[in-house]
Amino acid sequence: MSGIVGAPPLPERPRRSHAAHARHRYGLRPGPGALPAPSVLLVSDLAYEARGRRYCDEDIHLSSRLRETFDVALCHPRDAAALLERFDLALVRNSGPVLHYREAYDAFRARALELGTPVYNPLDGRGDMAGKEYLVAMDRAGLPVIPTVDRADDLARLPGVPQYALKPKLGGGLGRAAVRHGG
Repeated sequence: MSGIVGAPPLPERPRRSHAAHARHRYGLRPGPGALPAPSVLLVSDLAYEARGRRYCDEDIHLSSRLRETFDVALCHPRDAAALLERFDLALVRNSGPVLHYREAYDAFRARALELGTPVYNPLDGRGDMAGKEYLVAMDRAGLPVIPTVDRADDLARLPGVPQYALKPKLGGGLGRAAVRHGG
């Protein structure tokens, strides 16, 4: 309501995500009367253990950098679906921290699609967010990717090299183990 009798109603306030885009793209800082900073829900598991990396330290650094432009809240994957509607966008840094919470991540993904909330990494399942089945499919199609198999029956399709790197089909990280060819 505009507060003036007979005046047309004020237009609805635009979603803050438009302001976020403009501030990010043009390096603008909010001034007096500006819309509040857009809000970001950073979804991660601070207790996630990755070989040789402390994700919690990386998440703390990431959230401090995001805070320069956004209002940021960090939450566990199990809480993300319930909290999502309070935020302009969500950031799921990668699959590692949500890997052990597949049901919670699926609920979050469904809720984000229902609300139309922008999520990064995208919900269409690029890279390790959707597993590595795409590498297997690309290899089977003869496309130029690192030779990839997901079944013991297909090991003969791999080139003869001194060793192979094993990676989980779901999750990120570089080779979890090296296996010598022929043994």
